[in-house]
Amino acid sequence: MVQNALQFDTDLADGRLPVVLRGLVVLILTGPAIGKFVLYTDRVGRFTQYGIPAPEIMVVVVGVLQLFTVGTVATGVLARVGALVTVPVMVTAMVVASANVANALVLVSCIGIVLIGTGDEYIWDPLGVGEAVTR
Repeated sequence: MVQNALQFDTDLADGRLPVVLRGLVVLILTGPAIGKFVLYTDRVGRFTQYGIPAPEIMVVVVGVLQLFTVGTVATGVLARVGALVTVPVMVTAMVVASANVANALVLVSCIGIVLIGTGDEYIWDPLGVGEAVTR
């Protein structure tokens, strides 16, 4: 019985769960990441309102970090690094602005990606090493 439970967890971590976590991060984070540039003035105003220092610079920094995360998680290349970069961004957003479902989902998904990786599904393998890139 214990062996079956462990097998289920292994199958879930190697199968659907990483794909779900990646999908959540990409779907939820893409819009806000692009919005940092498309709606730059508005975002600077919000960062100012939240008391973020150097809001003109921080909007760009956060936007670049979010786009980096979306790219790495979507392709599976350096996805753990991209997910790890976003953890402090999401924690800060939840503390400074307010916690919401989207931020919480991205935070939990990024922590999951850091812990279990992205699985075997990736679309770019520039080094030709397969699993070593994603795990």
